[in-house]
Amino acid sequence: MKRLNLKVFRIKNNLSQEDMAKKLGISKVYYCRIETGVNDPSFGLLEKFGEIFNYDDVWFLFKKSE
Repeated sequence: MKRLNLKVFRIKNNLSQEDMAKKLGISKVYYCRIETGVNDPSFGLLEKFGEIFNYDDVWFLFKKSE
């Protein structure tokens, strides 16, 4: 199951998957696997995402779509 909310957030902010990965300090491959729902982000990565993007509702972005 993909994480469509995360993809929409990324596109609205004019960021590529590589840009997101760099900002989060992870590889592009790992970020892609998170966005496509193959891997789940760690709690630390969720916190980092919220801090970098000043976004409170990170759970919503990382929720898997059906």
